[in-house]
Amino acid sequence: MSGMTPDDVSLKSGVAHLAKPRWGSTLTMLRQSNLALWLIGLIMTSAGHGGAQAGSIDRLTEHKWQRLVDYGASHPPDVTTWEFYKEGSFRKTFIADYTVRYVGAWSVSVIGQDRGVLFLSSLPRGAEAPRRYDALSFALKETELQLGEDWYRAIPLSAQEPVPGASQEEEMAVEPAHRAQFFMLWVTMATYEWRREGVATPGDADRYAFRRNGQYTARVESTQCEYSGTWSLFASTQTRGEIRLSVPPNRCDPRATADAFVREMPVELRDDRLFLYQTAYAAGPEVGIQ
Repeated sequence: MSGMTPDDVSLKSGVAHLAKPRWGSTLTMLRQSNLALWLIGLIMTSAGHGGAQAGSIDRLTEHKWQRLVDYGASHPPDVTTWEFYKEGSFRKTFIADYTVRYVGAWSVSVIGQDRGVLFLSSLPRGAEAPRRYDALSFALKETELQLGEDWYRAIPLSAQEPVPGASQEEEMAVEPAHRAQFFMLWVTMATYEWRREGVATPGDADRYAFRRNGQYTARVESTQCEYSGTWSLFASTQTRGEIRLSVPPNRCDPRATADAFVREMPVELRDDRLFLYQTAYAAGPEVGIQ
Protein backbone atom coordinates (compact mmCIF):
# COMPACT_ATOMS: atom_id res chain seq x y z
CA MET A 1 0.00 0.00 0.00
CA SER A 2 2.02 2.93 -1.22
CA GLY A 3 1.63 6.11 0.82
CA MET A 4 0.74 4.20 3.98
CA THR A 5 1.82 5.37 7.38
CA PRO A 6 1.66 3.34 10.60
CA ASP A 7 -1.39 5.28 11.83
CA ASP A 8 -3.38 6.05 8.71
CA VAL A 9 -4.02 2.71 7.07
CA SER A 10 -6.67 0.56 5.58
CA LEU A 11 -6.89 -2.99 6.85
CA LYS A 12 -6.30 -4.81 3.55
CA SER A 13 -3.81 -4.43 0.73
CA GLY A 14 -3.02 -5.76 -2.71
CA VAL A 15 -6.02 -4.35 -4.55
CA ALA A 16 -5.86 -3.69 -8.26
CA HIS A 17 -5.60 -0.25 -9.86
CA LEU A 18 -8.98 0.88 -11.16
CA ALA A 19 -10.10 3.70 -13.39
CA LYS A 20 -10.41 7.15 -11.85
CA PRO A 21 -13.87 8.74 -11.53
CA ARG A 22 -14.54 11.93 -13.45
CA TRP A 23 -14.28 14.95 -11.21
CA GLY A 24 -15.28 17.81 -13.51
CA SER A 25 -14.24 21.42 -13.05
CA THR A 26 -13.77 21.06 -9.28
CA LEU A 27 -10.53 19.21 -9.92
CA THR A 28 -8.86 22.63 -10.10
CA MET A 29 -9.32 22.85 -6.32
CA LEU A 30 -6.69 20.15 -5.90
CA ARG A 31 -3.69 21.24 -7.93
CA GLN A 32 -0.71 18.91 -7.82
CA SER A 33 1.21 21.13 -5.41
CA ASN A 34 -1.71 21.32 -2.98
CA LEU A 35 -2.25 17.58 -3.18
CA ALA A 36 1.42 16.98 -2.38
CA LEU A 37 1.15 19.25 0.67
CA TRP A 38 -1.99 17.41 1.76
CA LEU A 39 -0.23 14.04 1.55
CA ILE A 40 2.72 15.40 3.55
CA GLY A 41 0.29 16.69 6.17
CA LEU A 42 -1.41 13.30 6.30
CA ILE A 43 1.91 11.65 7.10
CA MET A 44 2.91 14.23 9.73
CA THR A 45 -0.40 14.16 11.57
CA SER A 46 -0.38 10.36 11.64
CA ALA A 47 3.18 9.89 12.93
CA GLY A 48 3.59 8.69 16.49
CA HIS A 49 0.13 7.18 17.10
CA GLY A 50 0.78 3.50 16.28
CA GLY A 51 -0.44 2.29 19.66
CA ALA A 52 -3.52 4.49 19.49
CA GLN A 53 -4.34 3.15 16.02
CA ALA A 54 -4.07 -0.49 17.07
CA GLY A 55 -6.09 0.15 20.22
CA SER A 56 -8.88 1.87 18.30
CA ILE A 57 -9.10 -0.95 15.75
CA ASP A 58 -9.29 -3.52 18.55
CA ARG A 59 -12.05 -1.64 20.35
CA LEU A 60 -14.06 -0.94 17.19
CA THR A 61 -14.01 -4.60 16.17
CA GLU A 62 -14.71 -6.30 19.50
CA HIS A 63 -18.34 -5.12 19.68
CA LYS A 64 -21.32 -4.26 17.57
CA TRP A 65 -22.46 -0.65 17.94
CA GLN A 66 -26.17 0.09 18.07
CA ARG A 67 -28.38 3.18 18.21
CA LEU A 68 -32.13 3.06 18.84
CA VAL A 69 -34.51 5.95 18.23
CA ASP A 70 -37.89 5.30 19.87
CA TYR A 71 -40.92 7.13 18.49
CA GLY A 72 -43.45 5.56 20.85
CA ALA A 73 -46.31 3.21 20.10
CA SER A 74 -47.36 5.06 16.93
CA HIS A 75 -44.24 4.20 14.95
CA PRO A 76 -41.66 1.41 14.99
CA PRO A 77 -38.25 2.40 16.37
CA ASP A 78 -35.29 3.12 14.14
CA VAL A 79 -32.41 0.75 14.90
CA THR A 80 -28.97 1.32 13.37
CA THR A 81 -26.23 -1.26 13.94
CA TRP A 82 -22.56 -1.09 12.86
CA GLU A 83 -20.19 -4.09 12.70
CA PHE A 84 -16.50 -3.55 11.96
CA TYR A 85 -14.15 -6.44 11.16
CA LYS A 86 -10.36 -6.62 11.26
CA GLU A 87 -10.43 -8.12 7.77
CA GLY A 88 -11.20 -4.59 6.57
CA SER A 89 -14.94 -4.93 5.90
CA PHE A 90 -17.99 -3.59 7.71
CA ARG A 91 -21.73 -4.06 7.79
CA LYS A 92 -24.30 -1.37 8.60
CA THR A 93 -27.93 -2.34 9.14
CA PHE A 94 -30.80 0.11 9.42
CA ILE A 95 -34.19 -1.29 10.52
CA ALA A 96 -37.44 0.67 10.78
CA ASP A 97 -40.58 -0.34 8.88
CA TYR A 98 -38.09 -1.41 6.21
CA THR A 99 -34.50 -2.68 6.24
CA VAL A 100 -31.38 -1.42 4.45
CA ARG A 101 -27.96 -3.07 4.71
CA TYR A 102 -24.66 -1.57 3.63
CA VAL A 103 -21.53 -3.67 3.22
CA GLY A 104 -18.15 -2.31 2.26
CA ALA A 105 -14.56 -1.51 3.25
CA TRP A 106 -13.26 0.75 6.02
CA SER A 107 -10.04 2.33 7.21
CA VAL A 108 -9.24 4.49 10.18
CA SER A 109 -7.18 7.64 10.63
CA VAL A 110 -6.36 7.97 14.33
CA ILE A 111 -5.51 11.52 15.38
CA GLY A 112 -5.53 11.12 19.15
CA GLN A 113 -6.32 8.52 21.77
CA ASP A 114 -9.50 6.76 20.59
CA ARG A 115 -10.60 9.53 18.23
CA GLY A 116 -10.14 10.33 14.57
CA VAL A 117 -11.91 9.73 11.25
CA LEU A 118 -13.37 6.56 9.72
CA PHE A 119 -13.37 6.26 5.92
CA LEU A 120 -16.02 3.98 4.44
CA SER A 121 -16.80 2.88 0.89
CA SER A 122 -19.94 0.85 0.35
CA LEU A 123 -22.97 -0.08 -1.70
CA PRO A 124 -26.40 -0.83 -0.23
CA ARG A 125 -27.01 -4.53 -0.80
CA GLY A 126 -30.10 -5.47 -2.76
CA ALA A 127 -30.90 -1.91 -3.83
CA GLU A 128 -30.38 0.35 -6.82
CA ALA A 129 -28.29 3.17 -5.36
CA PRO A 130 -24.93 4.87 -5.98
CA ARG A 131 -21.77 3.91 -4.17
CA ARG A 132 -21.17 5.87 -0.96
CA TYR A 133 -17.95 7.45 0.25
CA ASP A 134 -18.35 8.53 3.87
CA ALA A 135 -15.79 10.18 6.17
CA LEU A 136 -17.10 10.12 9.72
CA SER A 137 -15.58 11.58 12.86
CA PHE A 138 -15.43 9.12 15.75
CA ALA A 139 -14.65 9.04 19.45
CA LEU A 140 -14.57 5.94 21.66
CA LYS A 141 -15.71 6.00 25.28
CA GLU A 142 -15.85 3.03 27.67
CA THR A 143 -18.99 1.40 26.25
CA GLU A 144 -20.04 4.01 23.70
CA LEU A 145 -19.03 5.13 20.24
CA GLN A 146 -19.65 8.59 18.83
CA LEU A 147 -19.77 8.11 15.08
CA GLY A 148 -20.93 10.72 12.60
CA GLU A 149 -22.21 12.92 15.49
CA ASP A 150 -24.52 10.15 16.78
CA TRP A 151 -23.94 7.98 19.86
CA TYR A 152 -24.01 4.18 19.79
CA ARG A 153 -23.81 1.66 22.64
CA ALA A 154 -21.68 -1.48 22.59
CA ILE A 155 -23.52 -4.81 22.24
CA PRO A 156 -22.04 -8.33 21.97
CA LEU A 157 -20.62 -9.44 18.62
CA SER A 158 -21.85 -12.96 17.94
CA ALA A 159 -19.22 -15.49 16.87
CA GLN A 160 -21.73 -16.80 14.33
CA GLU A 161 -21.86 -13.52 12.40
CA PRO A 162 -20.40 -14.09 8.90
CA VAL A 163 -17.65 -11.67 7.94
CA PRO A 164 -18.98 -9.53 5.07
CA GLY A 165 -16.97 -9.27 1.90
CA ALA A 166 -15.93 -6.01 0.26
CA SER A 167 -15.17 -5.51 -3.42
CA GLN A 168 -11.72 -4.60 -4.76
CA GLU A 169 -12.95 -1.10 -5.60
CA GLU A 170 -14.29 -0.60 -2.09
CA GLU A 171 -10.97 -1.77 -0.61
CA MET A 172 -9.00 0.50 -2.92
CA ALA A 173 -11.15 3.53 -2.17
CA VAL A 174 -10.27 3.63 1.54
CA GLU A 175 -6.51 3.29 1.00
CA PRO A 176 -4.81 6.51 2.21
CA ALA A 177 -2.96 6.86 -1.09
CA HIS A 178 -6.28 6.98 -2.99
CA ARG A 179 -8.34 9.28 -0.75
CA ALA A 180 -7.79 12.30 -2.98
CA GLN A 181 -9.34 10.26 -5.78
CA PHE A 182 -12.32 8.66 -4.08
CA PHE A 183 -12.90 11.14 -1.22
CA MET A 184 -12.23 14.27 -3.26
CA LEU A 185 -15.01 16.27 -1.63
CA TRP A 186 -13.69 15.57 1.87
CA VAL A 187 -10.08 16.26 0.87
CA THR A 188 -11.00 19.54 -0.82
CA MET A 189 -13.07 20.71 2.15
CA ALA A 190 -10.23 19.85 4.56
CA THR A 191 -7.56 21.61 2.50
CA TYR A 192 -8.81 25.22 2.60
CA GLU A 193 -10.47 27.75 4.85
CA TRP A 194 -13.85 28.61 3.32
CA ARG A 195 -15.04 32.24 3.26
CA ARG A 196 -18.62 33.25 2.67
CA GLU A 197 -19.65 35.07 -0.50
CA GLY A 198 -22.83 37.13 -0.59
CA VAL A 199 -25.65 36.82 1.95
CA ALA A 200 -25.53 33.90 4.37
CA THR A 201 -28.42 31.60 5.18
CA PRO A 202 -29.43 32.16 8.84
CA GLY A 203 -27.20 30.07 11.06
CA ASP A 204 -24.27 29.94 8.63
CA ALA A 205 -20.90 31.24 9.74
CA ASP A 206 -18.79 33.62 7.69
CA ARG A 207 -15.80 31.28 7.73
CA TYR A 208 -15.36 27.55 8.15
CA ALA A 209 -12.17 25.53 8.58
CA PHE A 210 -12.82 21.79 8.25
CA ARG A 211 -9.84 19.85 9.54
CA ARG A 212 -8.51 16.39 8.79
CA ASN A 213 -8.78 15.41 12.46
CA GLY A 214 -12.60 15.45 12.30
CA GLN A 215 -12.87 18.86 13.96
CA TYR A 216 -14.02 22.17 12.50
CA THR A 217 -13.98 25.82 13.51
CA ALA A 218 -16.64 28.35 12.49
CA ARG A 219 -16.27 32.12 12.74
CA VAL A 220 -19.01 34.77 12.78
CA GLU A 221 -17.52 38.14 11.86
CA SER A 222 -20.37 40.34 13.13
CA THR A 223 -19.79 39.15 16.70
CA GLN A 224 -16.06 38.37 16.33
CA CYS A 225 -16.85 34.94 17.72
CA GLU A 226 -15.72 31.38 17.01
CA TYR A 227 -16.99 27.93 17.96
CA SER A 228 -15.74 24.41 17.24
CA GLY A 229 -17.11 20.89 17.00
CA THR A 230 -16.88 17.68 15.00
CA TRP A 231 -17.87 17.23 11.35
CA SER A 232 -18.67 14.27 9.14
CA LEU A 233 -19.34 13.94 5.44
CA PHE A 234 -21.91 11.56 4.00
CA ALA A 235 -21.16 11.75 0.27
CA SER A 236 -22.70 9.64 -2.48
CA THR A 237 -20.75 11.41 -5.23
CA GLN A 238 -17.37 13.12 -5.52
CA THR A 239 -18.84 16.64 -5.52
CA ARG A 240 -22.11 16.37 -3.59
CA GLY A 241 -23.23 14.95 -0.28
CA GLU A 242 -24.46 15.80 3.21
CA ILE A 243 -22.46 17.34 6.03
CA ARG A 244 -23.20 16.94 9.73
CA LEU A 245 -21.85 19.42 12.28
CA SER A 246 -21.97 19.13 16.05
CA VAL A 247 -22.73 22.69 17.17
CA PRO A 248 -21.90 23.50 20.81
CA PRO A 249 -23.75 26.09 22.90
CA ASN A 250 -22.39 29.46 21.81
CA ARG A 251 -23.15 33.18 21.68
CA CYS A 252 -21.80 33.76 18.18
CA ASP A 253 -25.26 34.03 16.60
CA PRO A 254 -27.91 35.82 18.75
CA ARG A 255 -30.58 33.65 17.09
CA ALA A 256 -28.80 30.41 18.03
CA THR A 257 -30.15 28.02 20.63
CA ALA A 258 -28.46 27.82 24.01
CA ASP A 259 -28.27 24.03 23.67
CA ALA A 260 -25.89 21.87 21.69
CA PHE A 261 -27.35 20.31 18.55
CA VAL A 262 -26.40 18.52 15.34
CA ARG A 263 -26.87 20.41 12.09
CA GLU A 264 -27.38 18.60 8.79
CA MET A 265 -27.32 20.23 5.37
CA PRO A 266 -26.47 19.42 1.75
CA VAL A 267 -23.00 20.31 0.53
CA GLU A 268 -21.81 20.67 -3.05
CA LEU A 269 -18.67 21.66 -4.95
CA ARG A 270 -19.72 23.68 -7.98
CA ASP A 271 -17.73 26.11 -10.12
CA ASP A 272 -14.86 26.06 -7.61
CA ARG A 273 -17.20 27.14 -4.82
CA LEU A 274 -18.39 25.20 -1.80
CA PHE A 275 -22.14 25.46 -1.23
CA LEU A 276 -23.45 24.72 2.25
CA TYR A 277 -27.14 24.52 1.47
CA GLN A 278 -27.66 27.85 -0.37
CA THR A 279 -24.65 29.76 0.94
CA ALA A 280 -21.56 29.93 -1.31
CA TYR A 281 -18.03 29.86 0.10
CA ALA A 282 -14.79 30.57 -1.77
CA ALA A 283 -11.54 28.81 -0.96
CA GLY A 284 -9.18 30.92 1.14
CA PRO A 285 -5.76 29.98 2.50
CA GLU A 286 -4.88 26.40 3.22
CA VAL A 287 -5.78 25.40 6.74
CA GLY A 288 -2.33 23.88 7.37
CA ILE A 289 -1.36 20.70 9.12
CA GLN A 290 -3.49 19.47 12.02
